[in-house]
Amino acid sequence: MDRGSFVPWPHKQGRKIGDLDINARHLVTVMSDGKRLFSFWFKFSEYKSGDLCLSFDGYEGAQLQEREPWCKCK
Repeated sequence: MDRGSFVPWPHKQGRKIGDLDINARHLVTVMSDGKRLFSFWFKFSEYKSGDLCLSFDGYEGAQLQEREPWCKCK
């Protein structure tokens, strides 16, 4: 995310989004084999909570949503 380090994807779960400036805009880029599949920008202010989960299934694309109690994000 952003210009930070790459984070390996936990293929079967989502990834918890945290430790980012809640007032800034952030870039998420999904890569595979060194190639960008897609990317998008988001702001925490677009959500009710600052506790977000990013999921990617490879078919429907990525979904960024507030974490729920049943969420399996790591």
